[in-house]
Amino acid sequence: MLRRLVRQYGLAALCGSVVLACEVLLRSGAANPALLGYSILLLVCLHRAAFATPLERPLSLAVAVIALMRVAGLTMPIRVFDPGYRYALVAVPALVAAGIAVRRAGYSRSDVGLVVTAEALVSCGVVIPLGVALGLVAHQTTSAIPIVSRPVFDEVALPALALALSTSIPEELVFRGLLQRASMSQLGPLVGMAFAVSIFVAVSAASWTPAFLAIVALCGFLFGQLTVISRSILPAVIGHALFNVTFLVAAPFVLQG
Repeated sequence: MLRRLVRQYGLAALCGSVVLACEVLLRSGAANPALLGYSILLLVCLHRAAFATPLERPLSLAVAVIALMRVAGLTMPIRVFDPGYRYALVAVPALVAAGIAVRRAGYSRSDVGLVVTAEALVSCGVVIPLGVALGLVAHQTTSAIPIVSRPVFDEVALPALALALSTSIPEELVFRGLLQRASMSQLGPLVGMAFAVSIFVAVSAASWTPAFLAIVALCGFLFGQLTVISRSILPAVIGHALFNVTFLVAAPFVLQG
């Protein structure tokens, strides 16, 4: 019994602890130790996935993809690109890795929500105003710098589109499509959802102020629930895109009048 519980929950607890430790290091300015930690986590998860049971393999693969995303974000020369396009540089390897992980996990397109359902279309009507509203509120809780300097269409359109597509699609495929599916299957619906939301908050929160963490956690929970209800990541993708564009592009100019 104890061995089964360790196999079921042990890796998840270890991975969650390492991710949290790495993010704490990053926010304290220790980027190199954080990079080392994520690199080790990537190797451990890949090794675990190679020898795990079919039930346990998807979670190892999901965490490995997240570790790869963080390693890519820390090592790629993103500062030489305009802010709106930096996310796209990390999105490419994330999408490739997620696609490979989905296939190796034995998941189909419908398993990870890469489908459009009637429930998803209805849910989009709910998540659109929520994404915008939460983005406006989030901007007021942190001192995030907008990715554009002036609210001029020619300067805003392409960076905003790049930001929307390169953050929402790969991140929702990884966090809601792959991680949430894997963690709920291995850990159970409640614990699995909590684990997926916790990892999402740890790596996605631009600021670790209590208010901003609460908003990101709310987004993670809402996107996760809508994915379960609609059996599609489309509402989460739409909501995530609108949140990011509002938070990093529109909010500074809207709130300043």
